[in-house]
Amino acid sequence: MGRSSAFAAVAAASLIVTSLLPSMAANDTVLRRDAGNVGYRVNASGPLVAITGEQSLEDEAIAVTGFASRGIIVFPDSSLVTVGSNTSIQVGAFKQHEAGPGSTIRLIGNGAIRFQIRRPTGGRSSYTFAGSIANISVRGTTALLSTTSQGDVISCLDCGAGDVVVTVGGSSFGVLTGQTLTAGTDGKVVTVATTPSMLQAFEQSGLSVAGGGPPGPNTTSNAAIVGAAAAVIAGVAIAAGSHVGGANGVQPTPTPSPTPVPTPTTSPTPPPQYGPVMLSPSFIALTPGQSATVTASQSGNAGNQFSATTITCPVSGTGTINQTSPGVFQVTSTQSSAGKTCTAVINGLGGQFTTLGMTL
Repeated sequence: MGRSSAFAAVAAASLIVTSLLPSMAANDTVLRRDAGNVGYRVNASGPLVAITGEQSLEDEAIAVTGFASRGIIVFPDSSLVTVGSNTSIQVGAFKQHEAGPGSTIRLIGNGAIRFQIRRPTGGRSSYTFAGSIANISVRGTTALLSTTSQGDVISCLDCGAGDVVVTVGGSSFGVLTGQTLTAGTDGKVVTVATTPSMLQAFEQSGLSVAGGGPPGPNTTSNAAIVGAAAAVIAGVAIAAGSHVGGANGVQPTPTPSPTPVPTPTTSPTPPPQYGPVMLSPSFIALTPGQSATVTASQSGNAGNQFSATTITCPVSGTGTINQTSPGVFQVTSTQSSAGKTCTAVINGLGGQFTTLGMTL
C-alpha cells in the first residue's frame, strides 16, 4: 500500500480516534493539517494515523505528508515548521535549554520543510535540524531545508549573522539571507547566492519561499497556489448600408460571402504524463536475516520503469535492496543497527520518486 493509499485506508478510522483524544494544552507541540493528506506515527514502526484538523504530538513522533500535501507543526514558543509534500520528519521533545527554547527535528528520507523559528525577547532559540548529511543549529530565523539522494540544501530567507550554523563532517558554516548552502554526498560544501531555480524546488513541494520574520502562533504563511483563467469573447460585425438608387430607395442586394472551407487538422499526440510513485508497503521493519517484498507503481500514460538507490543507514552494510522483477523489490536485513531508521529512494519515470522507510 503506497503512502496516499495508506492515508485513504486510515482516514475514516482516524476521524473517530482523533475525536476521542484529550484537549491540547498550551505547552503541546501540535501538528496541523494544512492541505491534502497529513498524519503521524508515534514511532518508526507505529501505524500511520491520518488527521483532519490538529493533533498533539508525543516526543519523537513522526509527522508524515502525502503527495500534494502540507502540514504545519506549531511549537509552544510559536515557532513553525511547515512540512512539504511527500515528507516525513521526526519531532524531538520541546525543551528549555540554557541556550534557549527549542527542539530537534530530523528529516527521514527525501523531503522538504520551511522553518520559522521565533527568537525570544532578549534571547535566542535553540533548535536543531538534521538532514542526511548536515546538522543545522538555528537561533531564530526563516529558512528552507531539503534532503535528496544527492545531499542537503539549506536556503536562508531571513537569517542574520549566527542565526544559522551548518555543521558537516566537523566543519561549521554560516548562512545568511539570500544564500543557499549545499552539502553533497561527495563531502563537498558549497555556498552561493540563492537563485529562483533553487527556490522553485521548494515551491513544487508546496512551501512558501517568501522572506520575513516568523509569524505568530495563529498565522499560516504558506501562499495558496492561484490559477488564472482567460475568457475569449467573439464579436459580430454588422455592416450598415446607405440608401442608393432612385426615389424608391431600394438598397442593392449584398453579395454573399463565400463559405470558408475548414482546414483539416490532426489530433496532437498527448504529452507523456507521470504520476506519483506509490509503494506497497511504504514502511517495513526487519530483524537480521529477514526479507520483505515491496511493490512499486506509477500512474500516468508513460508506462512503468523503476530503480532503487542503495539503503542509507546510520550504520553501513545493514541491508540490501534488489529489483527481482519490474516494480518488485526485495529488501533483506544483513546486520542489526539497533533498530535505526534507514531509507532507500525508489525512482520512477519523469523525475518522480518516493522514499521507502525501514528499521533494520
